[in-house]
Amino acid sequence: MNPKIIVAVDFGTSKIAVMAGEKNADGTLKILGMESAPTPADSIHSGLIIKPADVSGKLNMLLKLLENRIQKQISKFYISLNARSLRTCKASITNAINPANEIDQTILDKMQENVSQTEISNRHILNVYPQEYQLDMEPIKDPINSIGSQLIGNYVITIGKTEVLDNITKCVERSGYVAEEKIITPVASSLGLLSETEKELGCILLDFGAGTTSLSIFKDGYLRDFAVIPFGGKHITNDLKSLKIRECDAEKLKVLKGNAKESEIKKNIKIQVPSNIEGIDPQIVSSKEMATIIEARLREILNLIREQIKKSGYDADQLGAGIVITGGTSQLSGLDTLTTEVLGMNVRQGAYTNILEKESEKYDIPEHASLIGLLLYGTSDCTSSKENRSQKPKLPRKSIFKRFGEEMVNMFGDESRIEETK
Repeated sequence: MNPKIIVAVDFGTSKIAVMAGEKNADGTLKILGMESAPTPADSIHSGLIIKPADVSGKLNMLLKLLENRIQKQISKFYISLNARSLRTCKASITNAINPANEIDQTILDKMQENVSQTEISNRHILNVYPQEYQLDMEPIKDPINSIGSQLIGNYVITIGKTEVLDNITKCVERSGYVAEEKIITPVASSLGLLSETEKELGCILLDFGAGTTSLSIFKDGYLRDFAVIPFGGKHITNDLKSLKIRECDAEKLKVLKGNAKESEIKKNIKIQVPSNIEGIDPQIVSSKEMATIIEARLREILNLIREQIKKSGYDADQLGAGIVITGGTSQLSGLDTLTTEVLGMNVRQGAYTNILEKESEKYDIPEHASLIGLLLYGTSDCTSSKENRSQKPKLPRKSIFKRFGEEMVNMFGDESRIEETK
């Protein structure tokens, strides 16, 4: 029996990425291929698609490239959601049970379905996650095969503005493919980045993306709270433009020489950034002034996260497993130290340890966390069941959009050089 091929799509503020993988018999994940490209200008803001036509065109192209790479026809995919309007709220439902019958999964599914049909003004329910149950007013974690007369189910539901889902739907429909399921990013990412022990003891998953930073709180094995802060790595890049440099140079400086804590800069390096304008001298930027700007924005983000943690009702004493950070911006040097200082909790960098097979370990970088999480979450084969296709992808294996390895090598290879000066 051929293993199922799962396909994941991530609509990021800075780039759109697609990935295909299959689960091995030993539980590890094999990455079959990945394609990515810069997000069309002004088409996605803080996780919200505002130009569905532009995004769908880029999505269609990337999926065709991925089809060519894996030599399979893709029919559908899983999507992660991380828009700024997403949040959680609590819900409960009471169900009268026939004491003569044992509780089965059908009863639990029906209760969850009823919760998912709850109407919330100007909001759309995205996902419903079961929490604890009460059987005849007594707490019970798993009511399956139990007997009683009244079952109460408690749930956390994720909601977002209706335009979030509407615009994704428009984008998917125009791409010519089908979205199998849409789930919030931390639920997918937590499958491999967080252990069951961490979720049981209580922990926070912070996803530092380009346009947003998401906060997810887990306790007693369940997702308890989720919120999206409308600031991310791209806002840091924009802040660095105040040094009188272009956005592309600001991004490179941030990645190559950025630090989240000004106090950690032991040697103040002067960096020469070419102006690319004849007659205009290069701009000289110091690593300390860069760190000052980066730290100011990150402190703002972390202070907003601290306020959200307070609103959730959980504090450091209840979250014994601390904080796990992921996302592209989480790779900034010193971010773990700054996060510990502001939030007062232990911090570690998330990684898919022992999840990816050896040949796929090169994909284990924070900016791919949501894609890998979706592959772990997915259960449906996302490729066409037709074995004999009349047409196979015609795109060449090499394209203007570089493959993973090449992209890492050539990231800073354009005409704009950044040079250190003494």
